[in-house]
Amino acid sequence: MKYIFFLALLFFVIYFLLFSSINPTLVSLDFYFFKLPNITLGFAIIGSVLTGAVISFILQIPLIFKKNKKVKNDEDKT
Repeated sequence: MKYIFFLALLFFVIYFLLFSSINPTLVSLDFYFFKLPNITLGFAIIGSVLTGAVISFILQIPLIFKKNKKVKNDEDKT
């Protein structure tokens, strides 16, 4: 049971490596202030997915750590 996270992480790393080797075409990434030439398409897609995951996690941090301010009434107990 304690190795499930490790196995899932290993699965995703192997999947990303296989995905990056399947898409070997070179593309150039053009950002606002700089340009990155000759990056494989697989690594560009993996990078965009991971960047989106990090941004969504950062935006959900207030919801994750929000305290529940509602107090349940114990009317059922008699």
